[in-house]
Amino acid sequence: MKYYIIQNGQQMGPYTIEQLRIYHVTPETDVWTEGMANWAKAKDIPALAPLFAGVAGGAMPGATVVQPQGAANSGQYQQTAGNQYQQASNNQYQQAQPSSYGGYPPKTWVVEAILVTLFCCMPFGVVGLVHATMVSLYYNRGEFEAAEQASKTAGKWVKIAFIIGLIVIILYVVLILVMGVSLNNAYRRSLYGY
Repeated sequence: MKYYIIQNGQQMGPYTIEQLRIYHVTPETDVWTEGMANWAKAKDIPALAPLFAGVAGGAMPGATVVQPQGAANSGQYQQTAGNQYQQASNNQYQQAQPSSYGGYPPKTWVVEAILVTLFCCMPFGVVGLVHATMVSLYYNRGEFEAAEQASKTAGKWVKIAFIIGLIVIILYVVLILVMGVSLNNAYRRSLYGY
């Protein structure tokens, strides 16, 4: 099912429940979906309960919710031509982004982890890849500190894998050169009898 939301006084959507997590929907966010006569608070829609499960007060961790400005919020929206909805009163809605990240997830390191896994050092690249895939998972669940930590850990393992892979490649090239020189000297000795 797809939902429309009101953020910063603007209608946004439609979004799935998973996408609503990204927009830090709170229990006080106005939501509408097909089959509803009027807009309602997210906390009053049973299908959205998973968004607020285990979160005190229903707010996403790390998010700052600013109350509507002006008079008491009536929460009433009217349908206009073209299926657009507008707020009946002149209240303005504001919702701040997560304080630490400005609304953007930390670097995931997925591409780098895949590349070092394929071309440098598979064991450490796989560890980096596992942590890299967890960054988006944590961020989408609202666990911003865990997402940041997973990003740092993924970056550390990707860099370790790259450095080890680079060292192995350099040692391999040196070994090939040494073997080439040794074989060349052996060939000359057998050819010229030195």
